[in-house]
Amino acid sequence: MKEKGISFYVIYLSGDTYTYQKHYIDYVHGFYASYDIETGTGVDKDTISAKNDELKENNERFAKVAITDDLMKKIVNTQ
Repeated sequence: MKEKGISFYVIYLSGDTYTYQKHYIDYVHGFYASYDIETGTGVDKDTISAKNDELKENNERFAKVAITDDLMKKIVNTQ
């Protein structure tokens, strides 16, 4: 679907709170969406990389992400 859109994961910090998201960009319709997968505390700039690695290992197990992926694919493929 690279010619129709892309998706990617982002983790960011706000103080000691992290948010892990998946972002979607639809080239066909010009849509942009993000989905908050997980939010937590206890991470800082020195440990954010390790937390990101831990979360990446679980990407396939986040059931709600699979549902959101399917929805976004349907939106992109609708013309």
